[in-house]
Amino acid sequence: LVYANRNVKGDIVTSICDYPKKYLPYGREEVNEIKRLLKQKSQETNGVRHDTHSQINWTIDAVTNVAGITPSSTESDLVRIFGKSNVGPYDISYPDGDDIKGTRVLPNTENELLIEWKVSTHTPERISVLKPRAAWKTLEGISIGTTLEQLEKINGKPFKLTGFGWDYEGRTVSWEGGKVSQQIQLDLDSSITLSEKEENQVIGDRYFSSSHPIMKKKKLAVKSLYIRW
Repeated sequence: LVYANRNVKGDIVTSICDYPKKYLPYGREEVNEIKRLLKQKSQETNGVRHDTHSQINWTIDAVTNVAGITPSSTESDLVRIFGKSNVGPYDISYPDGDDIKGTRVLPNTENELLIEWKVSTHTPERISVLKPRAAWKTLEGISIGTTLEQLEKINGKPFKLTGFGWDYEGRTVSWEGGKVSQQIQLDLDSSITLSEKEENQVIGDRYFSSSHPIMKKKKLAVKSLYIRW
């Protein structure tokens, strides 16, 4: 016999009694099909789009669209687009100690998005991509792991970023009129450590050109990707 119940999270759980096979009205294949249909029904009930991840366009248009999220989207729009189970609350902490209420899309996956909301309109102010294996990529070709040299090539020229050794280190502040959209902001990080004398040349709350010899030597790559509306 096949039993279907909901667990404490509301998910449908099926089980098979341990009667001898000759007494079971369904074989294993039939049971698996029943499970699939029950899961599909549960997704429809909760507004979850079927096979959500396979339907997502991972290309980011920084001006107008991130997988259906637009500058005018609301939290209810996110539920409609991604399904109730793929949207949840999130507390976002800033280095200065401020905490704000945000929203997570595709939580606890490699493609998780963090949404910060404008206070006045409760529409997206910033969308963050932070996971190291995220599939997201901008129209320009920027993704987590894109190198400083690749960024300069995409932008068509050097750009400005902050120094290191403080809360907002390695953050882009100006594309200097290049090809990269002004809505895109990045945090860059280094996998190597230079001498103290060299590191001190690009340290602190100051702006540096990406063409600075030490910036080049640090082998920087994108650690975080932000879309700012």
